Amino acid sequence: MLIAIEGIDGSGKSTQATQLSRLLEGAGFVTEVTREPTAGQYGLELRRSARAGRLPRERELELFMLDRREHVEACIEPALQRGEIVITDRYYFSTVAYQGARGFEHTQLLRDNEAIAPKPDLLCVIDLPVQLAVERIEQGRRETRTAFEQTAMLTTCRDIFLGLAETTPCGVVIDGEQSPELITQRIAMALLEGPLSSHLGRLGEADREAVVSALLR
Repeated sequence: MLIAIEGIDGSGKSTQATQLSRLLEGAGFVTEVTREPTAGQYGLELRRSARAGRLPRERELELFMLDRREHVEACIEPALQRGEIVITDRYYFSTVAYQGARGFEHTQLLRDNEAIAPKPDLLCVIDLPVQLAVERIEQGRRETRTAFEQTAMLTTCRDIFLGLAETTPCGVVIDGEQSPELITQRIAMALLEGPLSSHLGRLGEADREAVVSALLR
């Protein structure tokens, strides 16, 4: 099972990926938490460019695609084959949003990414107002915001993320202004109502109740 946690910078994706993993592990599942851009050579180049000055859009997109292909081959697919639940903090929807904000056509970006990366079983877009996201970003660090965190960019990306959640069958939008605990609970509910429902149906009543209790505690 593959879960993608998405949203603009400052929305709390990393926190939720970690918390969701803890819940699932407590319910008896094995998880693999990962993120994009990765710590590989392409991902590191992207992270450096965010602070040193954004690359030309064609080169930036190329690096995201190379990083994702490597991520899928080295991490995501092996974990899925082992039967683990993969939770990724950002996925190809971020490329559609952030590169779409630079002028690339959304539908083509989505098509190109889905050709090299498996579709998630659940897409969670954590949504919150851009100004609140900016405040969180500025409170969380001392250095100035990166090129990916400017208000105009975040505004456009937020709109694209919301559109993706609406048009993706497994997509859900979660109110990012709630407490982290409530956000985690909402994601857990989306899992129980969606990709985990068939798994629960194969369990006995006692085991099913134990899983639900562990996820919603």
